[in-house]
Amino acid sequence: MKRLFLLILCFPAILFSFQIDNLKALIEVGYRTEISTSIIDDSRIDLFRMRLKYSKEFSDYVSVFVQGEYSNLDEYSVFPHIYTYFTSLNIIDALFTFNYKTISFKIGRFIPEFGYFLPKSILKLPSIHYPIANENFLNGRIDGIEFDNKLSLPYNRINLSLSAGHRYHYDLYRLASLTDDIGKFTRLGIFAGVRDIDTQDSSLASQMLTTYLYGSFNVGPISLMGGIGKRKMRIHPNQLYYMVNGRAEMTKLWFNLFFERFDTEKELSASIDYWVVENRFDINTKYEINLNNKENRFYLLFKGII
Repeated sequence: MKRLFLLILCFPAILFSFQIDNLKALIEVGYRTEISTSIIDDSRIDLFRMRLKYSKEFSDYVSVFVQGEYSNLDEYSVFPHIYTYFTSLNIIDALFTFNYKTISFKIGRFIPEFGYFLPKSILKLPSIHYPIANENFLNGRIDGIEFDNKLSLPYNRINLSLSAGHRYHYDLYRLASLTDDIGKFTRLGIFAGVRDIDTQDSSLASQMLTTYLYGSFNVGPISLMGGIGKRKMRIHPNQLYYMVNGRAEMTKLWFNLFFERFDTEKELSASIDYWVVENRFDINTKYEINLNNKENRFYLLFKGII
């Protein structure tokens, strides 16, 4: 009750996003509940996410980016997420970027290139939660290096990305992605990677091989995207993933429908965003349901925008 009182008292300030020189902030506060046939349980109003980021260009070739986050959205399908202790602020990105013409080179902690969903602002995504694919297809933040090369061809814009590094000092990742923007309406992409799984028991140590294909088509405010992928491990059967995402972006209203399946898990979600102030303040409602066990959640979030 005390937390709820403080949130209501501070509500006007919570909905404020700010920018001071190169420092930006995001505050995300809202209401979440799990709905059953007879009662509403696990209801809460809370500060779901607070994010600070700092960026600076030292020259035409060198820039730095640092980002920290506190997050209460800790379900398995949320990505990127962090574990917090005593509500501490965690550094989730810290990197130098070197650019020269069409080539860029990153070193530090960052999200590797992964087509449509990531890296992308959390406020431009089609739902509150990231797709399950991001958590299961090697696409975690890594401490490492990345090489990108962008090529412009007639009716095509191609980006090749190669990454290598450890995920928070644990398993070793080696990733590659290729995307092709064909004309103004179509994008195709392929992502592949290998993860060396390090365990205390050497007999269980193995590699995880992942491949993922996706495509998107956009006409005016309407977009449709589909993807399919496979994860292969030595000690487990192959796991298949696919998803379908439809979206409509009007001036102030965004509508989104998302279906995804990973192995035997299936999830369906629908969300609506209303931009009170375009690109500054957003009200998001979302309903999601696990089609296996019928668990479902409803969200109402208010977001001050980076």
